[in-house]
Amino acid sequence: MGGLWHTTSLDRFNRILEFGAISPVPDIPDNERWCTRAGSANYPYIRHIGGVRLFDFAEFNPKIYSGKYPASSWSSFVPQCERFDQTVWIEINREQAEKNLITGVDLLSRWKNGGELSRNIMPLIECAYIGRLGVNLFVQAYLYEGGANTFSKLEKS
Repeated sequence: MGGLWHTTSLDRFNRILEFGAISPVPDIPDNERWCTRAGSANYPYIRHIGGVRLFDFAEFNPKIYSGKYPASSWSSFVPQCERFDQTVWIEINREQAEKNLITGVDLLSRWKNGGELSRNIMPLIECAYIGRLGVNLFVQAYLYEGGANTFSKLEKS
């Protein structure tokens, strides 16, 4: 809990390190991306605005959040993304990311006021980093192994 995080697979994490950044438009087929079955008109809101999805768990309480937002799919990402055997959690330096960051509160407001309600969003905990998010903004990264229910620290190089 706490912090600003991006989640991905181990394979994608290694590609991010090679590329030097998390791209808002990664070279990943749509069928391997989140919420693409309904077509581009319904892609997640953050993808629509050219952002990288981040999770802000600074003041997160799972029980209260789930009660307030029962349709949110946060638990399909935490601690392990249901699509991956292993999930990598990358902590992002909030202060360094701030100038390109749309907070959860602001993102939710833009989504509501922009007429994009058909697009998925996880209220308040989902943030958007606009542009390429360089590895220089990474604080640390952890690998979650679902079978063992363990986290282990990863090195950037």
